[in-house]
Amino acid sequence: MQIAIEKLPVLLGALPTTFYILFVSVAVALVLGAALTMLKLSRHTVPRVAATVYISFMRGTPMVAQVLIAFIGIPILMRTWFGMAPTG
Repeated sequence: MQIAIEKLPVLLGALPTTFYILFVSVAVALVLGAALTMLKLSRHTVPRVAATVYISFMRGTPMVAQVLIAFIGIPILMRTWFGMAPTG
């Protein structure tokens, strides 16, 4: 309990950054969700199928698999296709 009390000022100092990340991610999710909904309801086949495939992939794969694809798969593809080495 003593450690938690000692670290409380550091945690409270990080609170604005946490809320900033929260609000930005919610805003992006709302915009992306609205766009995908409009595409899914489209009368045109190509946007409707693209939205359906994306939604099915995101809902049908575990979050851990998506994280692995993002942090391992995409850098491998960048290196293979474009000869770019990820930095960081």
